[in-house]
This record gives sequence, structure tokens and C-alpha cells, in this order.
Amino acid sequence: VVSPQPQQMPETAIQQPAVQTETPIPTTAPEIQVQQPLQPAQTVDVAGLASALQSPDPAVQEAAITQIANYSQGEPAVAQQVLNQQIMGSLADIVSADNSQLQDSTPEQLAAIEKANKGEQLTPEEQQLASVMSPKAAADKNKIISMFTLAMLQKNQRDELDAYMASQGETNNVIPLGTDNLIGFKEIQNEIQTNENPEVRLAGIQALSYVAKPEDAALIQASLQNSLNDPEPVIQKAAQEVLNKFGIMPQVQQNAGQEETVQNDGQQQVADAVQMPEQAEAEQ
Repeated sequence: VVSPQPQQMPETAIQQPAVQTETPIPTTAPEIQVQQPLQPAQTVDVAGLASALQSPDPAVQEAAITQIANYSQGEPAVAQQVLNQQIMGSLADIVSADNSQLQDSTPEQLAAIEKANKGEQLTPEEQQLASVMSPKAAADKNKIISMFTLAMLQKNQRDELDAYMASQGETNNVIPLGTDNLIGFKEIQNEIQTNENPEVRLAGIQALSYVAKPEDAALIQASLQNSLNDPEPVIQKAAQEVLNKFGIMPQVQQNAGQEETVQNDGQQQVADAVQMPEQAEAEQ
């Protein structure tokens, strides 16, 4: 925004007063102090972001998802703009997309990625393999970061409604927004229960935990009950921790080796894209 500049006032003919005076009469206008205007809130291209979320190019999708996540954690006036039904609906579509028929990583790619995750030295050929993401891996990555981004938007939506209800005092007659009424909740819930990729299931549990409130305990228990018997111990542990957070104390056994493998793979895949706010704070 360019600040307006003081305008030079035109010189005007000033008549001499009838009474003679020795005080010189000014012939130029006095300098005017112009107050700087307040900076307006950044305008978000909501339509452009919504369109990018529907792009067939996973890189375009990822950039849009990441931008929305950043906006959602920015200034309130900016975060409010991405709290948009079209954006949230498009994110939910990415979460619910069936990626099972997409080409997956080759065994050679998986071996190179695993070697990189362990911090081992890669050959130039292995570096090339590890840097190329398969169509399925790219789609699953976007699914994961869409879950995290939806959770941020869902929490903002609930917090905004809670603040409004509190401002109404005793006259409030607005019904609180339940977790199961949030755009994207059912899609995340379904991925937790049905997706074949343990990294996706884990991300869904983390997203659910981020947005849920104490009054959602029964719904969270129903959503995560099957996860206590998940074939992956890391999923069992994550579900147990969330249920414990809500005062539900199930017990499961864990396999530390398998748990570490899934957790490391998932963290590496999304570390350069989107983090939940509480995860970012924990790392600082």
C-alpha cells in the first residue's frame, strides 16, 4: 500500500489587512502532517486455492495445501478467509480419494528411502531413486497433510464459534458445533478405520486428537476402538494415548521395532510440508 503524499496547496492571493502590521504575512501553506493509514489485512485468493486443490498435479495440490495451513495459523483476519466451505470440502475430497490403484514405489525406491531415513550414505543412483516420489506416495502425502490442515481449520471454526457464544452471555441460543458436524471429520474417521497405509491411519488419529474436545469422548472412543487392534503397534499406541487423553484407559501390547519404523517413515514424509501447531511447539 503506497501512503498518500501531502498535496501542495495552490498559492492564493492574500489581501493586505486594513491595519498595517510589521508581522510578515506567510505566502505558503503550512506543512500538513499526514497520518499513515492502517495496513489492510492480506487478501487471500480463496478461489485460486480451491482450484489448485482440485488440480491433477500433486505438486500443485501440495503447494496449495501448505499455503492454506500457513494461512490458518496466521493473522486472524487471514485465517478467517480460508475458513471456507469450498476449501474445506476440497481438502475432504483429497482425504477421501482412493489412491489404491496408483503406481506405488518400487522395491528399489523403498530400499533407498529406508537407507536415507537411517542416515546411511547413498550412492548417486540411490539418491535419484529416493528423490523421486511415486504417484501413490505423492497422493498419500497430500492426503496426510490435508488431514492436518483440515484439523487446523476445524479447530479454528470451533474456537470462533465458542468465542461468539461466550460473547452472547445468557442470551446465547447457538448450538455448539460437534466434531461429527465438522467438514472433513467423517472422511478422516473413515481413513483411520480403512486405509491400508499405516502412515495415513496414524495421521488421521493425530488430526482427530488435535480438534477433539472433552465432550467428544464417546465419539472419539467409537472412532478409535478398532485401532486398538490395528496390526501396526504404533497405531495401537497412538489410539491408546488419545483415548487416555479423554480419560479412557485401554491397554494394548506393542512391538517397539515395528512402531519405530512406521513412525520414522511417516515423519520423514511430511516433515517438509505441514506440522500440527502443537508438534511445532514441541520441537522448539
